[in-house]
Parts: sequence; C-alpha cells; structure tokens
Amino acid sequence: MGGIARIVDHATDITGSTLAHVGQFLNALAGPVAMSIGPVLSSMWFPPAERNAATAICATANYGGCALIFWLGSICVPPGAPAALTRARLWSFMFGECIFAAVLLSLILLCFPSRPAHAPSRSATVTRESPLDGARLLVKNRAFWLLALSYG
Repeated sequence: MGGIARIVDHATDITGSTLAHVGQFLNALAGPVAMSIGPVLSSMWFPPAERNAATAICATANYGGCALIFWLGSICVPPGAPAALTRARLWSFMFGECIFAAVLLSLILLCFPSRPAHAPSRSATVTRESPLDGARLLVKNRAFWLLALSYG
C-alpha cells in the first residue's frame, strides 16, 4: 500500500509530497514486523540447531535489502540532474520498487505454505494468536503508535 501511495501522483508538489509522506508512513508501519519476523520464521521452519543461522540470515537480508536500495537509488537518480529528469527517474525507481514488492508478495502468497509439512520441533506446534486478534491488540497499543510515528 505504501509503495502504491508513493507512485500515484507526482504532478503537483503538494499532492506528490503528501502522498509520498503517506506512503512512507504506511511503509513504516511494516517496519516492526520486518525487523522481528526472523525469530518467528526460524522457530516455525527450522530445528533448534539451525535457528541462530536462520535468524541471522533473515536479519542480514533485511539490512542488505536496504543497502541495495540505497545503492540502486543513487544509480537510477544521479545527483545534479535537472529537476524534470530527477522527478521522472525517481518516479520510475519507486514504480519499479512497487512492482517488485507486488510480485514478491504474490509469489509468497501463492507458493509459500503457511507451515512446513512436518514441524521441526515442539515449539513450532504451539498455536499462535490469530493475525486479526494481534492487529486489534496492536491498534490499541499506544507504544506501537509512538514507535510507528518515530519510524515515519
């Protein structure tokens, strides 16, 4: 949703700036989930002996993705370019990010099972809170909103 909001309209400075901020805020809401997903995935998918490595790879991939985007951004939108070229390339770059995220999300939803066929440990069989219940608790949590605002 954040990626879509950032690319919808850049025709006017006020509209484009507002939508860019809304998009960044929506992306920031996903930050705590992205930063904490490693231990959850490793506990569900890997046996205890492999969990440290799985968590480390997940955390490194997250930061590696951020580094890659900063590098690609500097290549796609060169410094010192005219404003019209910068605006066009920035929009193309954000459009590419949005398409990549949509394709990746679609592949994950279509091809990735919610659980492994055989639980790697007893802790992987523990029933978790439903996402809807978790979202309700999160929306009511003041500390979450303060943290989300600080990210955005």
